[in-house]
Amino acid sequence: MNQHIAPAAPQDSVLTDGAGVTPPVLRYVGELLYGERWQTPLAASLGTVRGKALSPATVHQWTTRKRSIPAWVRGALSMVLEQAQSDMTSRAELAGRVARHMRSPDAERPGS
Repeated sequence: MNQHIAPAAPQDSVLTDGAGVTPPVLRYVGELLYGERWQTPLAASLGTVRGKALSPATVHQWTTRKRSIPAWVRGALSMVLEQAQSDMTSRAELAGRVARHMRSPDAERPGS
């Protein structure tokens, strides 16, 4: 089973301070949603929200502080997180329905 462990929250950033997105927060959200190889899918998601393609290299430059993170990223990142929450909730509900079905007495049992 492919397990995804949530990363530890960024220690040098506060998620609710009202400031712009910092590199640690960007990395945290990317790893939370997409795992270790997060830059490409996060760039795609941010680009979709923005309506303009975004290069993974740009995301990399933001995380390494070679370029500053633009103000629009905060709102776009919020939208990406909300969509991910919706998607994960739907998947979790479906997983629960499948599990309940598999436990039901009428479900086919292995070896029967």
